[in-house]
Amino acid sequence: MSPYITYDEQSDVLYVEFRQAVGDTASHDAGGNRFVETDSDGVVSIEFLTASAGVDLAGLPHADEIAQALDRLRALLAGQAATA
Repeated sequence: MSPYITYDEQSDVLYVEFRQAVGDTASHDAGGNRFVETDSDGVVSIEFLTASAGVDLAGLPHADEIAQALDRLRALLAGQAATA
């Protein structure tokens, strides 16, 4: 399953959700304005602050999945811009 990606332009935050949380969650600072939310089953989501400056996937869990999802999103947006 692909992660669900949202971007809040006003706060410049990219949010990548892998699944719904089960029970209590904890947020871990991954450095570089990146925060990983986990529960007892593992990673729930990753939040990127100041996302317009770039998204650093180095050392993050599910980095390949996030990169693939962002590539698909870029292609979709490029296609929409070309038809506008």
